Amino acid sequence: MILLHGAFATHAEWPAEIMRGLAGEARVFAVDRPGHGRSARRRGQGDTRSQADLIHQALAPSLCGPAVLVAHSFGAMTALALAERHPAAVAGLVLLAPICFPEWRAEQVYLAPRAIPGLGRPLSAIANATIDPLMAQIMRRAMFAPQPVPEGWARQRAREGAFAPQAFLREGEDSLAVSPLEPRAYRRLARVRAPVVILQGDRDRIVAQGWHARLLSALLPRARLEMVRGVGHMVHHACPERVVAAVSGLMAGTG
Repeated sequence: MILLHGAFATHAEWPAEIMRGLAGEARVFAVDRPGHGRSARRRGQGDTRSQADLIHQALAPSLCGPAVLVAHSFGAMTALALAERHPAAVAGLVLLAPICFPEWRAEQVYLAPRAIPGLGRPLSAIANATIDPLMAQIMRRAMFAPQPVPEGWARQRAREGAFAPQAFLREGEDSLAVSPLEPRAYRRLARVRAPVVILQGDRDRIVAQGWHARLLSALLPRARLEMVRGVGHMVHHACPERVVAAVSGLMAGTG
């Protein structure tokens, strides 16, 4: 089983309840997506397909068979790319509040210019020294709303470098990965034949639920969408038991 975090996160993102619950199902790999946390990537490796290939290359020798992918937010795009490019390695996917399609969200407009060659790094350096600390607080609250930010969450992410200056730069590069999709990109989604469970909070302030979760469930041949009432973007923190149940159910169906 492979866990893929979302934006401003690392391998340490996953709550203990999920790690304990999934440990009884299979061997679990919680990874830093390339360029995030303690993992590196070269310029030009920020797109989701490159990230998927790097993750597959790193983990393939350790996998005993097809893996279930559990991915949150931006990590969903990487998980879908992995399933499309390496179908024999993927048994199924559980996607939590997925971000997969173009959408002019405020944080994308704020972050994406940092990926502009020659201009992005100076822009990011100025923002790091001025407005980024305030924006980090605003984004944290929006990510968890309507639930509160868990006590100690921000400190732990700071230790992992999730909101470090380099993280803002990488998130800018990731934001450009959600560029307008060509028709062939939609056709690639249709090639994902593994079963997919999508968990989406109905109070999500980060993504437009109807645009991402609902469209994704319509495009994927074997997808099931489950709306989670009263929950925002951080589904895995608000109701970890639903995540474990979704994974268990998917594994029972694919095993």
